[in-house]
Amino acid sequence: MATLSPLQIFINHIEKEGETIHGIAAWNKTVEENLNIIFRNDKALDGIRYLIKTSKDPFYTFARFCQFVVYIQYQPFLGLSMKLTDFKNDTDAALEYYKDLRDKNWNKSDTDKIMEIFEDIKNDKKNIARLVIKDQIR
Repeated sequence: MATLSPLQIFINHIEKEGETIHGIAAWNKTVEENLNIIFRNDKALDGIRYLIKTSKDPFYTFARFCQFVVYIQYQPFLGLSMKLTDFKNDTDAALEYYKDLRDKNWNKSDTDKIMEIFEDIKNDKKNIARLVIKDQIR
């Protein structure tokens, strides 16, 4: 019987904050590869690609991938970046992160979206993915 290999998502750098893990994908090629993994054939990927081609303004969006809250950001002239956060199902850590973002004047609807994704992860454990460092930032 063949064993299934775990899902993988690629990052260029990893940071730990207590038990919380943040995987950072800073290179466009890494983010593009991840977009294909996260969204597969989802129409949301078409929307993101359209915005990248046509937008003169920065934009960002949030998504879920396995146990990760995913923050995707695009800035003209700089390109794409992605932050994948694994709170390890720790509600206190997620609430602390929420508070930190609110203290930094993040929009309430954005911080609420992060918490909504966290609650979805906590209540509906899907596949687990592992972070794989690729083209590491030095």
